[in-house]
Amino acid sequence: MPQNADPYWGRWYGFSVGNWDGDTFVVDTVGLDARAWLDEWGDPFTDQLRLTERWRRLDRDRLELVLNINDPGTYTKPWTTNPRIFRLQPKGSANGEMLEVIFAPVDERNFNEKIRDPAGKK
Repeated sequence: MPQNADPYWGRWYGFSVGNWDGDTFVVDTVGLDARAWLDEWGDPFTDQLRLTERWRRLDRDRLELVLNINDPGTYTKPWTTNPRIFRLQPKGSANGEMLEVIFAPVDERNFNEKIRDPAGKK
């Protein structure tokens, strides 16, 4: 967190600092609001979370993202995700709009309808 930062300002998304490590853009984030979820599956985290994103261009149209989750308040040891690949959307694509998505307990009804309830049915 930046020195002298107001802990309540910008807290939902935390405080991020990015830098280049060779051909990889590394973003470290702290101070995320722990009322949110870590992901769309509802995985929790605490205010101790340090999230590190590693973005790397694979070629003209693809980016790779690997996350490192370090949260001693929730997890027994840091862990790293499998790489996710993002592809450039073609111009004029109906799916090319970027959406802001926040995973939080207020999303639980939608989560239950789309994920939990169908998974529990035989």
